[in-house]
Amino acid sequence: MADRVGEQLGNYQLIRLIGEGGFAEVYLGEHIHLGTQAAIKVLQARLASGDIEHFHTEARTIASLVHPRIVRVLDFGVESNVPYLVMSYAPRGTLRQLHPRGTRLPLTSIVLYVKQVAEALQYAHQRKLIHRDIKPENMLIGRNNEVLLSDFGIAVLAQSSRYEVTQKVAGTIYYMAPEQLQGKARFASDQYALGIVVYEWLCGERPFRGSFTEIASQHIFTAPPPLHEKVPQLSSSVEEVVLRALAKDPQQRFASVEAFADALEEASESPLTLHQLSDEMFSPEAPQTATSRQLVADSRTVLPLPASQEQITWQMKPETTARERLPLSGRKRVPSKGRIALLLLAALLLIAGGSYAYTALSTYRTQATATTKVARSATVKAVINDYRTYVAAYGIMYGFDARHTRNNPYERKINVANVSQLSQKWIAQTASSIISSPEVTNGIVYVGSQDGKLYAFEAATGQQKWAAQTAGPIRSSPAVANGVVYIGSYDHKLYAFDAVSGQMKWAAPTGGAIESSPAVVGGLVYVGSLDYRLYAFDAVSGQQKWAAPTGSAIESSPAVVGGVVYVGSDDSTLYAFDAGSGKWVAPTGNAIYSSPAVVDGVVYVGSLDHKLYAFDAVSGQQKWVATTGNAIISSPAVANGVVYIGSLDHKLYAFDAATGKQKWSTQTGDAITISSPTVANGVVYVGSLDHKLYAFDAVSGQQKWAAPTTGRIFSSPSVVNGMVYVGSDDGKFYAFSLS
Repeated sequence: MADRVGEQLGNYQLIRLIGEGGFAEVYLGEHIHLGTQAAIKVLQARLASGDIEHFHTEARTIASLVHPRIVRVLDFGVESNVPYLVMSYAPRGTLRQLHPRGTRLPLTSIVLYVKQVAEALQYAHQRKLIHRDIKPENMLIGRNNEVLLSDFGIAVLAQSSRYEVTQKVAGTIYYMAPEQLQGKARFASDQYALGIVVYEWLCGERPFRGSFTEIASQHIFTAPPPLHEKVPQLSSSVEEVVLRALAKDPQQRFASVEAFADALEEASESPLTLHQLSDEMFSPEAPQTATSRQLVADSRTVLPLPASQEQITWQMKPETTARERLPLSGRKRVPSKGRIALLLLAALLLIAGGSYAYTALSTYRTQATATTKVARSATVKAVINDYRTYVAAYGIMYGFDARHTRNNPYERKINVANVSQLSQKWIAQTASSIISSPEVTNGIVYVGSQDGKLYAFEAATGQQKWAAQTAGPIRSSPAVANGVVYIGSYDHKLYAFDAVSGQMKWAAPTGGAIESSPAVVGGLVYVGSLDYRLYAFDAVSGQQKWAAPTGSAIESSPAVVGGVVYVGSDDSTLYAFDAGSGKWVAPTGNAIYSSPAVVDGVVYVGSLDHKLYAFDAVSGQQKWVATTGNAIISSPAVANGVVYIGSLDHKLYAFDAATGKQKWSTQTGDAITISSPTVANGVVYVGSLDHKLYAFDAVSGQQKWAAPTTGRIFSSPSVVNGMVYVGSDDGKFYAFSLS
């Protein structure tokens, strides 16, 4: 390929070549408007006009992969028939750079690496995607020392029969499964490749050597040399696990790559968790190479490129960040620390005037009319007394309202005493997994699906009323206001549909995929995009009113209070915007996935750094911080002076809203990821990756009920009029009731 430095692809100017491999080149790119940087991967393939839409379809699928262990695809396009993808940086190089060829790794480090890679692969496999190119060069080190799997799906694009690049895949022949060499790749092929990587890390060399043809023949016909001959101290149980992953027949390997990782951990007799990553793998006392010691000593170190340019790599240098270029007051540099995650901060509630405050009623009214100052009083809180009245007047949206409290104060039927009597009422089917969270109004429940459709079901029976099509997967949750349903799609558009008929009223374009859930307030619809911008559209016409830049993709959903919009970004910053102008920014330690909740002048938000934060809504000053056992992706729920939040450590936490003191934590069967807790009438509901929906006593944390689904739950539950609704990644939408 010709040198493309200086060219413009989409909104990015190519600054310099930072890596190249068998079927692509990677450039450092800078956004021409925002000044932000990304890795631009240019595929060595020219597409015929008939192939461009096929590429778009495949690229959308790849971009829909959102996981803490996967390098994000932020955007994609085709210029002069040349396809390219825009990807986020991994700041510290690859595991190949950290552990050069010939390096033997301690088993504890290998287990930790494999667990993380397996998490990413399992996530993709459950979405019917095969990586096809597992190798240390595609395992990157994040800014907090976590392992990130890169090139997800690039091999799928490159090895498609539509692209003439199969002869260029020779650089990864060392890791190819026998069936993949025969053109029949399957999920177990990724397990085989990971097994080769483990073999190499254990003994310092790959099992097969020679020319392309010789290595291919050995993959198909020859057993790997016994590991115990190369590493005499290695236990037989570990060797058995590795050799099973390297079985020639994929049916004889482990049932899943996750099962392989679990078996390796068990055989190592050192059960570890990802929480130990910073302390064990990257501590100065751990067995390390000189390079890894340098990495620990200076978290900003940029490791040199490997001598061989056979593989694709890129890395972040300590250059000026986009956030530092933003003309917003209060900006600060984000410290680059070696921790596993981010530091999510804050957002705010604007309280204008000495003795006036925005009460619950005034917040409700901002969703239909201009902001009103209301004196705080007990009588005001009693004006709106039921869900139906509230919805009819103001609409609903992700988190119940624009403040994201995730609290329905109007639920009266289900309570702590009878919640154990809930049973399945009905199941409705969609064509793909459900990540979106449901909203219920006027007897209809609305929810999006990865099949690109927004569904409307009869809330009482589950009968489908209509399904409205978009051109991309839907992970956004709907907002319903004034007879209109608003929802974002991965096709780079925000949609407005008639709530009764499903007829599209308008579709407004953004520059990137939309994962954020819209908020409708004062005649405007606010939503974030992966193109690094927060948008405001006219709710009636769809006309763009303004777009405010952030330093990276927005996956957080905006909270709106008192005319101020608060949203988190993957650039480790919480932003506050007023009519599109920057009000203030607050730095965190890493990307923000959680959506802020704003209650009584305090903003609560979770972070991947294992912490829940409380900030003063006016000043942004930190009031307190509470720690959980792992990363927080879900969004907080706030009710009756308590903040509830889920964590990847399999627990649901309750913290005192005023002090941050932990009141209780309770265990679920697996991680609580995107599912955010919902509070209604003294009960907290939350979904888990163990295929269950849970209900806990909001005061004591005691588990009162759990209902199984046939898939993992990322969707956040809605509780309305004695019914509990939630989606699952089995493509089904569930409803539970007392009768």
